[in-house]
Amino acid sequence: MERETEEKTGKNVHQGANVRRLRNIMGVKQSSLAEMLGTTQQKVSRIESQRVIEKDTLLQIANILNVSPKIIEELDENPLSIVIENNNFEVSKTNTVTQEENSNTKYSSDKSSIKGSSVSKSNLENAQNVFDNFFNACNNQKYEEAYNLLTDKCKELVYPSLKSFKLNYYDNVFKGEKKAYSFENWFGKTYYVKLTSDALSTGKVTSEKDAKYDYITIEDNKLNISTYIGSKEINKTRENKNIIVRVDSKDTFMDYEIYNITIKNNNDSAICLTDTKSTNDIYIKDANDVKYGVYNHELLKNKMTIEPGYTTKLSFKFYSSYISNKEIKSLTFKNIDMNNAEAVEEYTIDW
Repeated sequence: MERETEEKTGKNVHQGANVRRLRNIMGVKQSSLAEMLGTTQQKVSRIESQRVIEKDTLLQIANILNVSPKIIEELDENPLSIVIENNNFEVSKTNTVTQEENSNTKYSSDKSSIKGSSVSKSNLENAQNVFDNFFNACNNQKYEEAYNLLTDKCKELVYPSLKSFKLNYYDNVFKGEKKAYSFENWFGKTYYVKLTSDALSTGKVTSEKDAKYDYITIEDNKLNISTYIGSKEINKTRENKNIIVRVDSKDTFMDYEIYNITIKNNNDSAICLTDTKSTNDIYIKDANDVKYGVYNHELLKNKMTIEPGYTTKLSFKFYSSYISNKEIKSLTFKNIDMNNAEAVEEYTIDW
């Protein structure tokens, strides 16, 4: 079957890897795909390890991911640009910018990695200029200059002080040596950046496994680094059973999202939002009804109890990786314990 697939497509195709690749791009967890297929996560893991997937299963998965089956059947393992739009697909070799065209060019493509659409030369040149300023400052150990090129929100959430930036970013990424970088547009204002040893100054050639990678977003010529994408105000409120919940905002990272919430308990007794044992007790849901559970192991049980008359601010981290077209529409507390009163089921805030 594998030989037949390779002979038919003339490509190095691994259909299971294509499912995993598309699933990750669309922000669908393996457990969510298993649930929609009516099977186990272990079975999905086995499917994603198969070079050739059984036809009926492949069609089911394509329907769930809302892509043409052809993209799973024929997508080559070589680096490609993938365009998924209106349930059609196009696979094309990435347009590269050669050193002969511009010896100072740091971007290898004028295409968006996700959409496959063209990125204007002026946007790429502006991105390179911002990256040059930041990485040159880091290379010359001008920590404060580099730190001041971060957005205020990135400082607040990721590196709240110059000391934390130096210890947790510079010392970890640069380790006292100069770095060279290259980048490509991921989507919109977000770029995929690769850092390697500067061979001219260090004499080292960095292997792929030793290279450093980051998703960096540019906002008004300042940077969100360390996979922090950006933040958004939501400000949606619901009141039920004398409990007022306001979803204030969200902070998006490449691999997860954090929702900041204000809750007021107007009952005569304490309430408990979750026993922290299940990721399904608190979840967000997107426009396609895919649920993303909370990082329950990061919840402090004593913080989940709100005394009568008290207002508290909480932040919840969800297994929701960044994908450009994913739209979260609601947040749900599945089973709020009312302390011997009837539990509140499916307390949902929509927006």
